[in-house]
Amino acid sequence: MLDRTELDAAIRRRDLAQQARDRLQGRLDLALSELGRLEDECRAKGINPDDLDKVVEAAKAKFATAVAEFSASVEQAHQELSRFTGE
Repeated sequence: MLDRTELDAAIRRRDLAQQARDRLQGRLDLALSELGRLEDECRAKGINPDDLDKVVEAAKAKFATAVAEFSASVEQAHQELSRFTGE
């Protein structure tokens, strides 16, 4: 049988658990709201949020190509300049 001290301790634990649940629910609500805002922002830019992984991969590929082209241009310029500088 529970005495008053055990009952009070159990009630405190219950209250703490409820407070933790309420905090987590608030964080979840905030995260879901932010997710909705970001999805709306994607749609406004013509991007389907469900295709975001594909869009990111395409952007990475485009970036890699641009960097490679830039590096090749810099190397070519360096080689052409080295004819004049003797390097």
